This record gives sequence, C-alpha cells and structure tokens, in this order.
Amino acid sequence: LFPYTTLFRSPMASSRSLGRPASGPLRQAGETQRRHRLSAPAEATLPPCSPTAQQPQAPAAKLQEDEDFEAEPQCTYNAERVIGNGTFGIVYSAHVVETDETVAIKKVFVDRRYRNRELQVWREMKHPNIVTLKHAFYTSGDSPDELYLNMVMEYLPETAYCSMKRYVKQRQNMPRVLVQLYTYQTCRALAHLHAGGVVHRDIKPQNLLVDAQRGHLLKLCDFGSAARVGRGRPGLVAYICS
Repeated sequence: LFPYTTLFRSPMASSRSLGRPASGPLRQAGETQRRHRLSAPAEATLPPCSPTAQQPQAPAAKLQEDEDFEAEPQCTYNAERVIGNGTFGIVYSAHVVETDETVAIKKVFVDRRYRNRELQVWREMKHPNIVTLKHAFYTSGDSPDELYLNMVMEYLPETAYCSMKRYVKQRQNMPRVLVQLYTYQTCRALAHLHAGGVVHRDIKPQNLLVDAQRGHLLKLCDFGSAARVGRGRPGLVAYICS
C-alpha cells in the first residue's frame, strides 16, 4: 500500500516514455527521458514501485517506433482512486497537476519474454468510439528486474454496467433509446477494429465506458485480450473470453 503522502517519482533515467520525441525515434533505456511523477492514494493496492529503484532493463522484445504519440511534457499524476482491478493490471483515476485534467492509468506487469500486444494494438486504434491512449511509460518495481507499463488514457465517468445496474436498482428497464444508442456505438467500434484485422475478445458491459454528459457517448476499452487475425497468423484459442 502506498501512503498518500509518498511521491512516486520516476527518475529521468528510470522511466522510459513511449511518446515519440519530436526530434527522433524512441529513446533507448539509459538515455535522458521525460519525467513522470505519481502520488498514489492509500486505498490503491497497486504493484509496488520504489522512488529510488535502479534503472530497469528494457523488455526483451524490441518496441517499435511510435509515430502517433505527440511529444509528451513533464507530468505529475496525483492518483485518486482505483476504478478497475483485474487479472492483468489495475486501473485508477489520476489528476494531472500541470493541466488540471483527469485521466485514467492502467498499470500492468511487464513479462520480458513477450511484447505487450495490448499497447501495440491500442496505439493504432483511433476512433470516436474507442478510448484514446494518450501516452505510456515504464516504471520500476521493488527489485531492479521488475518492470511495469503505465498506459495513460482519457477518463470517462462510468461504464455501461454501472448504468444498467442503476436502472435495475430502481426496478426499471433501461430506456430503449439508450440500448439502441449503446449498441450502435459498440458496433461502430467493433467495425473499426475488424476492418484493421483485430478482434477484441472481451466485450462486456464493464469494458464499455459511457459519458451521459456528452450525449451518452460510449467508448470501448481494455485491449488486454485483443489479437490480430488474418492470413498467415496462428489460430486463436477459444477460452480467452471472460
């Protein structure tokens, strides 16, 4: 558990930004990096990170250059609360001190034997009904060989699951127009994924984020189970879906 007063400071040498610098490709581990600082809430049971941890080694799989992310300024994140907790990581809301913006950050442990498929797929998915990935960076854990990937995304206040449960508690049916609207936007997101040869494989109300204040905008999130399909690619297992 993090004390709320603990400042999670990722030193410039120990946090590796995935944002593409304006002047060139991704910098390799050991070069000067942009700084990310994060103070975490006491209630967040996040993977432990040490402010004084040694510089982590780069993942075994070489990351491709990212042409999509803009140059990322120095950011300070004040974590507020955990908003999602799953098998592969923890998602929490955070306040960006420099911009007064609320974002969501998904933190996952990096298995050095594999390339992170979620990051690969997500950063290519640009669509109004898919949650925007803003940038990502690495932080170290308790030991030098522990590495965590932090993916910073736009924040939406609730999920379709929460919206459905609210009507259930009131013993009401969800309005038909909302069912149609959410279904239509989900299909738009899936059509965009499928056109790019990607299957999501974890469609459920908890992965459909909605914002009632923005015309009931719906956005698909969580690409941890997503995979590419097509000719020449291996077949997919049938038991991945929750």
